Amino acid sequence: MKTTMIARIAMLLTLALAFAGFAFAEEATAAEGIYEESFSQWNPDAPALNALIDYVEDVTDPDSPNYIDEEDRIAVFDMDGTLMGELYPTYLEYYMLAWRILKDPDCQPDAEMLEVGRLLRDCALDNSFPEDMAMRHAVQAARAYSGMTLNEFADFVTRILIREVDGFEGMTYGECFYLPMVEVVDYLQGNGFTCYVCSGSDRFICRVFIEGMLDIPYNNIIGMDVQLEATEQGEDEGLNHTFSIGEDVVRTDRLLIKNLKTNKVLQIAQEIGQRPVLSFGNSSGDTSMHNYVIGNNPYRSMAFMLVADDDVRDYGNPEKGAALAEKWTAAGYQVVSMAKDWKTIYGEDVTKTGEFHWMEELAEDRVPVDADEIALGIANPWTNMTKEELEQVSGVPFGVPEGAEEIAYRWLESEALAEMQFTLDGDEYCARVKPAALEAGQLENISGMYYGWENEESVTISHCDGTIGQYQTGSEEWVELCQWYDIAPGLMYSLSVYTTGDPDGLDLAAVAQMVYVPTQGDAEPENASDIQYVMYLGTNDKDTNKPVYTQQEAMEKAREILIDHFGGYTIQEAFGGWIDGDTEYQEYTLVIHLSDTTEDAVHAAANELIAAFNQSSVLIQANPTTTEFYSAE
Repeated sequence: MKTTMIARIAMLLTLALAFAGFAFAEEATAAEGIYEESFSQWNPDAPALNALIDYVEDVTDPDSPNYIDEEDRIAVFDMDGTLMGELYPTYLEYYMLAWRILKDPDCQPDAEMLEVGRLLRDCALDNSFPEDMAMRHAVQAARAYSGMTLNEFADFVTRILIREVDGFEGMTYGECFYLPMVEVVDYLQGNGFTCYVCSGSDRFICRVFIEGMLDIPYNNIIGMDVQLEATEQGEDEGLNHTFSIGEDVVRTDRLLIKNLKTNKVLQIAQEIGQRPVLSFGNSSGDTSMHNYVIGNNPYRSMAFMLVADDDVRDYGNPEKGAALAEKWTAAGYQVVSMAKDWKTIYGEDVTKTGEFHWMEELAEDRVPVDADEIALGIANPWTNMTKEELEQVSGVPFGVPEGAEEIAYRWLESEALAEMQFTLDGDEYCARVKPAALEAGQLENISGMYYGWENEESVTISHCDGTIGQYQTGSEEWVELCQWYDIAPGLMYSLSVYTTGDPDGLDLAAVAQMVYVPTQGDAEPENASDIQYVMYLGTNDKDTNKPVYTQQEAMEKAREILIDHFGGYTIQEAFGGWIDGDTEYQEYTLVIHLSDTTEDAVHAAANELIAAFNQSSVLIQANPTTTEFYSAE
């Protein structure tokens, strides 16, 4: 009897242990599953990740005393440095504004705006920004984008986002999300949390940036704000203006709020209307938001702080990161180490190059405009014109392709840039032309598009050399650009198109051929045969009064330039002299005779000769003449 009882007890104990082991194995398998299914970009032993998982499982368990109803499960995320990178070499919105001020022909900065643009450029690489840079940036950003409709601003942001990130290979600005944090957002949303972005960046930049990457609706985006107004509102207050059919909404230059520090708390309270239970950030600008979440909250709450301590895959600082980790832990925040906790940052196909082209890309020699013009709201320097008005002011005609619709013309006086916009077969085209002194084979990008062009190939438009390139801006969206240079009149052309069709089925060169109207070469210039141009080219340096080249070298250099501009020419050698004070100077001079050409073509060649020989000017005579090519009878 005793043996049987002992045997039964032993058997029961064995079964109990077996069931316990089975349950333990089930728990272990479930734990492994959550990492594989939800957090494949994280290291499973990351302390902050496991703290988050424990928290979510607790507050979503109906039997837990810490259970939170779904309508109260609210998480707020900073953007720059929390959801996306900010070290290439600085904030995305800083890069956008620097490019807008320093490079965008649609923006004409005054001295104050230009100073901020140059600070953004010059201080980024070593992070030597002035202490008030955040506010100075916000004020000038409001001014620089003033007058844009929301769609125009979204288009501007998109064109920046599809560029290759400086300092990395394999990633555009629009793809620079932290993949482990994308998993966090997805995981929380899958567990009934409503996620908000609360950023110091412009609200409308954030809206465009997250589109297609995070499933966070526009109305859950909080950020820096400017005053908006109706296009026909003028000086009237909104209460005194009735919005009419056909009006649009535009940005103004009036900054409402820079959403940092305590302003984040105030905006959350105002826009969300209740206290979040989770907060994610990466800097001191987020501590107020964190403290608002974890302090005096009726629900169990947590705050997480990312530390940029990875200097292998990103441009973080391990020493600074360690100090910050200690500081944030002491403040009661969970610390996420990018170096230790993440398997990847941007993806395995993205590599850090250690090279920045920031200074070269943003190099400029802009002259500030009158501040009163910007104060009066003249944000767009383009002038809308008729076809005839544009041809008169630019001197260059555009050809209109057969079937083109919605044709519009405009002129940018400061750049001498003429533009024609049109639609053709549902695609949007933009043609541009401006004077440019380039050498044979050179091209200048006047399109306003600066993408990493793919499938680039050489083309010939009429007699002009050029290129065509493509870039995919979305899953079904492409932009294609054709550029060509007419060396005789010295004119640079571009034709771009946005298409949702197959770009390989689009013959952009054929459209460019229809847009291009020759002003020299293929078309006979009006009265060209009635004028003979004579150019007197001195060869002494304007600064030293000494010859730039030997006489033989001077002749060869002039021939090299002239043959690129004209089908024929005649050069005569001459010698001149003059007295300056008590000093007599002698100069070897080239007298160049040109026929069957135009004034624009002569000026284009003169520009190149002046630069090559370092002259202040050249003397050009235009002599009426009658030309006959006579063959003996």
